[in-house]
Amino acid sequence: MAQTFTKTMARNIFYGGSVFFFLLFLALTFDTIMALPERDRREVLDPSTELGRQIAHGKDLWETNNCIGCHSLLGEGAYFAPELGNVYVRFGNNTDAIKAFIQSRPAAGIPGRRSMPQFNFAADELEAIAQFLKYSSEINTAGWPPNKQVWLAMAEVKVQLVDADPQATLSDVVDVRLEEGFSPRLKVKGKAALAPEFFNAADETLIDVGTADMDAMRRALRFCDRVVVPVPPSQADIWSTQRYIHLVQSTVPDKTPPILGFINRGDTHHGVRETNETAAALVSLPGIKFLKPRIATRTVFRRSFSEGLAVFELESRGKGAMEFFSLAANLYPNLVS
Repeated sequence: MAQTFTKTMARNIFYGGSVFFFLLFLALTFDTIMALPERDRREVLDPSTELGRQIAHGKDLWETNNCIGCHSLLGEGAYFAPELGNVYVRFGNNTDAIKAFIQSRPAAGIPGRRSMPQFNFAADELEAIAQFLKYSSEINTAGWPPNKQVWLAMAEVKVQLVDADPQATLSDVVDVRLEEGFSPRLKVKGKAALAPEFFNAADETLIDVGTADMDAMRRALRFCDRVVVPVPPSQADIWSTQRYIHLVQSTVPDKTPPILGFINRGDTHHGVRETNETAAALVSLPGIKFLKPRIATRTVFRRSFSEGLAVFELESRGKGAMEFFSLAANLYPNLVS
């Protein structure tokens, strides 16, 4: 058999590829250096001006207090607390709002969840760090890191929420969001809003229900266009899903809404069989459409509840955010196509 790939050919490909990518790296570096002056707003960093000195002082406070140990800035940091590269925008383009939030942090923290510590900054220090965050928010990063404002601006969807679950988990999360001042500011209505006139007020209405209140469950089913069921990977949950399908069909027999199911709290280890077995069972289960995207058991989803932030706000580049985006693309293909 003739030899078609020789050592000489391999060497030439290696050297040729190395030279090509080295030249490409140089070209990209040159392009970055040329573009930075138009993007990083370096003109405001002039140390001879009051603003320039404030920004420098704020950066020093950011570093000496190890803010990046919890927060991320322009996508870099710890992802333990919210991204601050867009905090000036999130707080209504208002440095006073940033300073007020930092001052309002309780010295003893907030029981039951994470809370930013009280640093006891002086007035000039508060102004300095607020100006530093304002400067960071105004750097032209070409939309990086991705955040909810960009996503919602693209979607242009008016959403309203109804919490008809006695556990009120949705209401608790929104309360945390309001307390922290995150934007957009969401509002939740109770089960009393399960009325025809309410559903005409928005493009999309999301209803959270639970079997602890079967009356609210049946009322919600009569209004909904589709039912989304998160299914944990176990045989018992497959049986529960089957019973729930029968409940939906018996509640609205004349106009049963589509029922969509996806794997929730799936195991991240590929050697565990239960997740794939549950997916296979959902595919064959009549009355429900199986969605392939899975939500795995990840710490970021638990943090999402305690912090009042979506997973893509907490870790914009994390696996949890990618899982969420994949599920969202299946549920709302018209918004991402």
